[in-house]
Amino acid sequence: MRTLILLLIIISFSSCEKDNEPVFVSTAFDISYFDQNENDLLNPNIAESYKESDINIYYLLDGIKVKQYQENLKYPEFFFISDEIRDNKYFMRLFPNRKNLDENNRAITYINFGNNVEDKVECEFQTYENSSNIQVVKIWYNDELKYQYVDGSESRWIEIIK
Repeated sequence: MRTLILLLIIISFSSCEKDNEPVFVSTAFDISYFDQNENDLLNPNIAESYKESDINIYYLLDGIKVKQYQENLKYPEFFFISDEIRDNKYFMRLFPNRKNLDENNRAITYINFGNNVEDKVECEFQTYENSSNIQVVKIWYNDELKYQYVDGSESRWIEIIK
């Protein structure tokens, strides 16, 4: 009987440990591109559209641009062009740099489209004390603020005119 009571006490104390909280990572966002004539530059049926095979993503890490590729990921190049059309628009989903946050919780990603065309994306993140949770709250595209989080907003989708 004493053994059973001791066992129950041990089990009850071990169950008092804080459960591992789920990690909330909300950093990816979508970008649609259009030319001055409102042609969708991600539409594969347009000859001048951007091709996924020509695009490379670079993270600014300790002042050095580092090309991103991680073979074991579902999207090893840290982006994809969706074959899904939303609101009659194609979009690219970008997984931005969140590795080297500066003192303002910001990090820089470069999108290289080939042909000497490169755009800068700077994201500001909200991090939470004593947690691994992180979410993007502001996005600047070529130094222009394009997105700012508002409570209740569900999607991060920006449109860029090239």
